[in-house]
Amino acid sequence: MIELSKARYVFLISLLFLTTSLVIAPKIANAHEGHDHGAEQTETTQSGQTMIARAKRAEDFEVTLKHPALEPDKELLVRLMITRYETNEPVSKAKVVLAIDGNNSPIEIVVMETSTPGLYELKLPPMPQGDYKIKARLEVSGNLATANFGTIQVKPMETEQPVNGSLWARTALIAIGALFLIAIITVLIFAAVKYVRRERHIEEETVTI
Repeated sequence: MIELSKARYVFLISLLFLTTSLVIAPKIANAHEGHDHGAEQTETTQSGQTMIARAKRAEDFEVTLKHPALEPDKELLVRLMITRYETNEPVSKAKVVLAIDGNNSPIEIVVMETSTPGLYELKLPPMPQGDYKIKARLEVSGNLATANFGTIQVKPMETEQPVNGSLWARTALIAIGALFLIAIITVLIFAAVKYVRRERHIEEETVTI
């Protein structure tokens, strides 16, 4: 009876471990996905439009540049989100200028604050195809900072968007790990159940004798 109790204990622990793993694994995979300092992210709006977000640190602030794919000779709406780097607190009443340097003479655009705290927007003028260096200069309560977004391409829309290799590889790795974990737990459960049945059979034979 003692050995039988141990088998049941192993069975229950295996089930608990499997349940915990299935609950925690997706959360680990998605940790900090919504706020990845310095990363370039893409998302799709309800209208099906692909948006690109680029986050850069500027002294004590983080500036996120959010825009659709930059196509040649099109006026586009661009948004900037300014937050405190350490706390993610929205920064209001900042003076922001977006500087663009590319094929033509450098241009500077004053960014307007919206009614949403920390959110600013501007209309990007039509630009010919090419590479452009973009940076945002901001002044907050007398403090000056610059967020350099590097070189951004203005090019015709591609018919098929390239697959994000790193995201695919991470997803595949998580899937393989999950399958491996499930396989191990299945083996443990099967062994525990088999052991329980064998002990019951031995106990029944002993009682019969």
